[in-house]
Amino acid sequence: MGGAIVYSGRRNPEWRVSQPVVRKLQKLWKAMPLISQPEPNSPGLGYRGTCLRGSRDREWIAFQGIVSLKTPAGIEVRTDDAREFEKALLASAPAGLLPPEVAEDE
Repeated sequence: MGGAIVYSGRRNPEWRVSQPVVRKLQKLWKAMPLISQPEPNSPGLGYRGTCLRGSRDREWIAFQGIVSLKTPAGIEVRTDDAREFEKALLASAPAGLLPPEVAEDE
């Protein structure tokens, strides 16, 4: 499942991500350089990134050129300066699902 982290106090938009998009995201992930810096601080309100939940309790969160993978074993963080992962995941959302300010940022 894909999602955008945009709301505080209400349900965030979620959608099914097609297998071709998942494969593209996995390729992007594997190509990203590993970094040791922590995840970026997110603003308190408004858009705070996009997420992809996979099998085996895996969750990728992409925001501000940083993509993190959270698993039961820990967190791995990679850099995505062009924000390709984030943009590709947001672009996979059905039309009209995302708030206008998020959809415009794609």
